[in-house]
Amino acid sequence: MGGSGTNGDDHGGNGQGSHPKPDIPLAKIGFWLLIGSLSTMFGALASTYGYRMSEKANYAFPWPPTLWISTMAIVVSSVSLYLAQRKVAEGRMRSGVNFLGVTVALGWAFVISQIVSWLLLAQAGFYAQTNPFAGLFYILTSVHGFHLLAGVAWLIYLFYLAKLGIMTAKKHLALDLGAIYWHFMMIVWLVFFALIVL
Repeated sequence: MGGSGTNGDDHGGNGQGSHPKPDIPLAKIGFWLLIGSLSTMFGALASTYGYRMSEKANYAFPWPPTLWISTMAIVVSSVSLYLAQRKVAEGRMRSGVNFLGVTVALGWAFVISQIVSWLLLAQAGFYAQTNPFAGLFYILTSVHGFHLLAGVAWLIYLFYLAKLGIMTAKKHLALDLGAIYWHFMMIVWLVFFALIVL
């Protein structure tokens, strides 16, 4: 490092002193762009549903009570993932793994409760072809469910990274990105749930 200056943090600079640079990984920037594009898509779906709300009184649509299970599962899973982040950042990997396992289980509980909701609606005779709000329900929940399944797959990957010791207190960017995605999916679901039950 000899001859590089006295600041100890020279990156090929011009010797004008040390100026801390923001350490934002490109992966995180790209990820936020992805979240932005997903926000546009989910926002369009929510707007479409909201635009037709004035017609809702003309159609019977008994939304499945299992949606409450879905909502509780995703809210609690978001909390458990936050706790997993904290434990990993503190170096308490065993606790982090446990909370990640809980989050994965709750993610599957959400997916299963959604499938049960679709089956209940179908058994009651509510189909997309005969009821526009049933159709919108299937579209909203299917698109959200597909993206949430991707999140579950990511959580399983994170679980094994932590369990195998690849993820550490100083190396957990994948966990941070996964948490951003999962919390985003929770917010999207809460918006959809509010629209559906109103």
